Amino acid sequence: MLGLALLVSGGLPSVVSAQQVHANLPRSPLEDRALEEPIEALSEIEQALVTAAPDSLEHTTLMLAKANACRVLANWQCQRDAGMAARLSADAVKQPLLAVRGEIAEARGRIALQDFARAEQILGETRIRLQSHPDAELLADVFLAQSSMSDRLGKHAVAVQNARDGLAALGKVKSPGIEARLWRNLARASGFLGDSAQAHEALSNARAAIETMADPKLAAELDLELSRLARARGDAAEQVAAGTRILGLADRLKNSQLEGMGQEVLGLAALDLGNWQEANRRLNAAYRSFDTLNLNRDALRVLRDLVKLEVDHGTNPESARTLVHSLIEREAGLDRQERAQAGQDFDAQLKYVQQNFELQQLETEAGLAKARAQSASDRERLNYAIIAIAVLALLMLTVWFGLQRRSHQRLAAALAEKQRSDTALEESERLLRNISDQTPALIAYIDRDQRYRFVNAHYQEVFQADPGSLIGRSVSEMRSPEIYEQLRPNLEKVLAGEATEFETTGFTEQGMPRHFRVSFIPDRAADGSVRGLYSLAFEITAMKEAERKLEELSRTDALTGLPNRRWFDQALRVALSRGNRQHHGFALLYLDIDHFKQINDRYGHSAGDQVLCEFARRLRACVRTEDLVTRIGGDEFVILAEDCDTIDAASGIANKLLKAMEPPVNVDIYSIRCSTSIGIAWLHGVEDSNVAIKLADDALYAAKAAGRNTFRVAGTG
Repeated sequence: MLGLALLVSGGLPSVVSAQQVHANLPRSPLEDRALEEPIEALSEIEQALVTAAPDSLEHTTLMLAKANACRVLANWQCQRDAGMAARLSADAVKQPLLAVRGEIAEARGRIALQDFARAEQILGETRIRLQSHPDAELLADVFLAQSSMSDRLGKHAVAVQNARDGLAALGKVKSPGIEARLWRNLARASGFLGDSAQAHEALSNARAAIETMADPKLAAELDLELSRLARARGDAAEQVAAGTRILGLADRLKNSQLEGMGQEVLGLAALDLGNWQEANRRLNAAYRSFDTLNLNRDALRVLRDLVKLEVDHGTNPESARTLVHSLIEREAGLDRQERAQAGQDFDAQLKYVQQNFELQQLETEAGLAKARAQSASDRERLNYAIIAIAVLALLMLTVWFGLQRRSHQRLAAALAEKQRSDTALEESERLLRNISDQTPALIAYIDRDQRYRFVNAHYQEVFQADPGSLIGRSVSEMRSPEIYEQLRPNLEKVLAGEATEFETTGFTEQGMPRHFRVSFIPDRAADGSVRGLYSLAFEITAMKEAERKLEELSRTDALTGLPNRRWFDQALRVALSRGNRQHHGFALLYLDIDHFKQINDRYGHSAGDQVLCEFARRLRACVRTEDLVTRIGGDEFVILAEDCDTIDAASGIANKLLKAMEPPVNVDIYSIRCSTSIGIAWLHGVEDSNVAIKLADDALYAAKAAGRNTFRVAGTG
């Protein structure tokens, strides 16, 4: 604990320099300085690089120092490029372990930039390199990077295993920086998996590990994990303390990502404490930091909290609507980005296989043509020799047999080459099949007659049949009439030569909807005619369900579960329009809880919330199912009774409500009595919803003026 306090406050333990990461390898002194003074260190590194010889050991260590400084400053492009340059320079000076350090730095930068496919490839190549040049500390560092990437991708169980593998690889090697980060990743992933005991233990081990080193950014990252655990157990004070320390370190390091994390911690703490304005200010600051750095997943996480805050406690429906639209657009943008990346990877691999096949086919045909031409030339020379020199028949026969043998050898070689080409073609087809089967989408090729000629393994899940059984069958035969009618216009369009993208919906055997976004791309022959089409379909059911839930969330009061003001406004406009069309009136009852502020002041806001919930329950119990009961804000409720055809019927509902509120509300050890005042507006011929609400509000104030716990009626017909 004392070591962590020293790190956070800026003090340096006496054994810092002896236990830095990879201390057994050549390193620039500027790399250690970059941990605490990244901007100054980066400036000196750039100056030193001007005089350092390219592809020298000095150039290599300076590039590694630059990658470390860029990491502390959250400049991921700089970290990626510096790591790549360090690897190339290290390879030039025959320093394989320094090259490994460069590869790890490059992979970390790519992970932060969400280039996960390339980062995973680099880390795989690094592990192969370490088999020839074993180093426990660097192998642990590779597992650390893989753990971070698994955590970013939401694979928390894999992240836990990666972290444990890293700790096992490290063994008894003293490397506090890597050890602390491995424990940190283990704590973070365990927290997401709900294992709070393991998370606390891992975080304690991480904090113990850094007592012998000074790394402000790592200290801030541990404080971030500490705040997450504190929030899980409801310790707001610890959240505020951790968030304040993170902001201090972010300012010291000029790190915008840490700034965003600190603001998010303080915003969530304010949210837990009920300080809505402070929570809104802090979370907006965090969102701006992450958005500026293009950290889309972090920005999306904060935006979800802002939407919930605005829906639950905001007073501006337009602001809530804007935030919800921003959330949907950002989620859709992230989904499009991930699908585009998957499509680009598939297209590149498909193009490589096709080009490789065409090259092998051309080489085979050229070899056969050459062999045939050579064989024909040999036979022609033999025939002329036999005719011209009959007297040398025996000699010419000998020559002829020799040439024939050579010709057969060439032909045999050509046939062997063709066999190798056929084998390579089969391997290319197998590779293409594996690529398509591993792609998370429905991939197919359909000919001009709308018959399947190729489908990948994912069709097994959709059609519940062997994909091979689809080959040769038509789209209309395999899809229901309803689905085919959705597909037919797009099939006709793409077979006319126009690429198209659209969405379609089907249903499982259990009746559950499944949504897909489909792309049709024409396959053109050399003469430009369309031979068929490529079909690529991604399932978007989860995104559609999220959009539906967000719409429902925006229309419901989070505390009572009743419809909110937005729902009420829409329902009132519809009711007024329907009433005027059908020439009938209806009742609008406007209620609030008498002396509710005194209940809050005396018993606390938690008790007040329970009173509101019980009040809402009694309202629902007193009216018919078809009547709309809404909470429009604070302690104000509105009942829309369209089937209430007389003022007397509306008065009867009001008396029933007054009677229902007589029993006290039991909250913990308290028995709280609460009554209500009701304003009734009898609406007949009213077209403006604002006029309708004004009538009910005036009647409510009349009821309050009459002494509360009663009702008054205002009407227009």
